[in-house]
Amino acid sequence: MRYLLFVSILILLVGCGPEILYEQSHEVGEEWTYDETMDFDVDIKDTAQLYNLEFILDHKVGFAYQNIYVNITTTYPGGKKIADEVSLQLANKRGEFVGKCGGEECSITIVLQEKFKFQKLGKHTISIAQHSRKSVLDGISKGVLKLIKYKSA
Repeated sequence: MRYLLFVSILILLVGCGPEILYEQSHEVGEEWTYDETMDFDVDIKDTAQLYNLEFILDHKVGFAYQNIYVNITTTYPGGKKIADEVSLQLANKRGEFVGKCGGEECSITIVLQEKFKFQKLGKHTISIAQHSRKSVLDGISKGVLKLIKYKSA
């Protein structure tokens, strides 16, 4: 009986997690340069749905900066582009990384946009390029873009 109750609770908890509609990673190796853009092609099939957009950045524990600047460009079906410069905060004011760190790596999830709708159906390309003071950022290894179906609580 206890086993059945445990399995039922486990299924309920797993089923209540976020519905990830898109997840793609982009490896950059040990450094992220100005000329390397992380491009993510997202096919939108529902303009009535609300979404959350998250970016996960993996970096070394010894990364030298508390934040990095990125240019995020969205290319819409039809070619229209909108670009924003965003500061990604990796550490608190004391210099402690706020992501999950283990061993030599840290990973931080940053919400780029919450509870929004796409205006058009079709392929949207989201490009993320580093735009910091240095043309080469040592210690950045990977970026992951997630599009999540928004669920009200």
